[in-house]
Amino acid sequence: MIDIVKNKCNGCGLCVEICPKEAIHMNIDQEGFLRPRIDASICVKCDICENHCPALMSINNDTYKKVYAVKNNDEVRKYSASGGFFSAISDYILRNEGAIYGAVYNSVWQVIHVKAVDSETRGKMRGSKYVQSDILKCYKDILQDVKNGEWILFTGTPCQCAAVTEYLKIQKAPIDKVIVCDILCEGVTSPRIWEDYLRFICKKNLAVIKNINFRSKIEGWKKIYIYIEKEDGDYRGSFDEDVYYQLFSRHYIMRPSCHVCNFAHVNRNTDFTMGDFWAYQRLPETFDDDKGISMVLVNSEKGKLIWDTIRDDFEYLESTIDIAKEKQKPLKTPTMYNPDRKRLWACYLHKGFLKTISRYTTYGRAVRIERKIKKTIKNAVFKLTRNHDA
Repeated sequence: MIDIVKNKCNGCGLCVEICPKEAIHMNIDQEGFLRPRIDASICVKCDICENHCPALMSINNDTYKKVYAVKNNDEVRKYSASGGFFSAISDYILRNEGAIYGAVYNSVWQVIHVKAVDSETRGKMRGSKYVQSDILKCYKDILQDVKNGEWILFTGTPCQCAAVTEYLKIQKAPIDKVIVCDILCEGVTSPRIWEDYLRFICKKNLAVIKNINFRSKIEGWKKIYIYIEKEDGDYRGSFDEDVYYQLFSRHYIMRPSCHVCNFAHVNRNTDFTMGDFWAYQRLPETFDDDKGISMVLVNSEKGKLIWDTIRDDFEYLESTIDIAKEKQKPLKTPTMYNPDRKRLWACYLHKGFLKTISRYTTYGRAVRIERKIKKTIKNAVFKLTRNHDA
């Protein structure tokens, strides 16, 4: 039986899919993360779950590595978090009548993985989503598509990609037409905090939300904004000012396993790795137009073959792995643990979201300043009125 250590489980759900006795189920913990629960009365201690757990894997893929800076056309990049490489690789799948699996928002703005066979659904997968997605419903669909001989693209966090790859391996499925692309991920955040944040922004009425863009380029690629389109007025928050971004960037609300991630290095077990090319200063000035540049790592021979097929669909420059590592921490080390994390969660669980952001973000200071200004104005008006009456 797998020893489910809380700070290592990444919530991929692979153990649920491969348990021969169906003894494992996923439950939501108090932080909002999915975690496996084993029914000891059914478990036969076959250790299949433990032997295939991505959290316990060793990654030794150092056989091939190429690094590129990628720019798709302006129209594609307008809807992309960085340079639009995902659109290029997924276009290849669509041209071959295949299926794309990626993260989208559902009707209540939770993040889930779904299947896309058309450009409209694929379009919903564009852009970053700083929340852990649920991939549990994808495993069997992916397997069926593979058995049907279809081209498949799966994109997700490194642990999710490892889980899908391991699942197909266990099922002895052919993977010659399966392309796996992981993202440069600093950590996934709590779906529970995400829901509370949206209720805070929308005054508890999620129905007013029309669209969410975690990486709006309203002021260019380098200035990060979350942009929420709402029927009662749009919301825009910068990386430094938005309370959700603050909780994320200060490492308060990431899944505990992200702080001990065994995939945070250059040796990736995928065909491609994609993210932002934040070391843009190392590129020719003419290449950076502040509309977004993707960093693409080609990690396998299969990836190289696909790259050679699609590379004429976009602009690119070759770089090096050393340059790639300069501005991308996920290629070097797991995200640092915040020693105040436990205190924040204790505050949240006992006092709620509003008290938590008041204490652990700049929201509390902003509220105090606003109250002080209102009080000052009220006193000034009172004095003017009293002097006028006198």
